[in-house]
This record gives sequence, C-alpha cells and structure tokens, in this order.
Amino acid sequence: MTSSMLAVQIEGLRSEMIKVAERQGSLVDPQVVEISQRLDQLILLMQQNKRFTANRLHKRPN
Repeated sequence: MTSSMLAVQIEGLRSEMIKVAERQGSLVDPQVVEISQRLDQLILLMQQNKRFTANRLHKRPN
C-alpha cells in the first residue's frame, strides 16, 4: 500500500474516531478504542513504509 493511500485511510479513520467519540461522549468508549487501535496500526504501517523508503534511498550505489 502506498503512503498516499495510507494517508487517506488514516485521515478517514481519524475523522470517524472523532465523530464516534463526540457521539458517544467518551474517549474510552469501546468503539472509540477499537477505531483508535486500527488507527495506530495504520500509523505504524506508514512509519514502517517511510523508514523502509528512507533506508532504500540511502543504500543506493553511486
């Protein structure tokens, strides 16, 4: 999955989490926590992709 695709998914999930938290009136509501955990996974994947890309660029032969 590309970084731009991940960014779109992250932003969509972040918006969903905010809406659910506002609707439920709680940041510890199980649905909010579940969305937050999914968001954490996507953010971690984005960080890993960026790290992989950076490492690959630095290891290119001249």
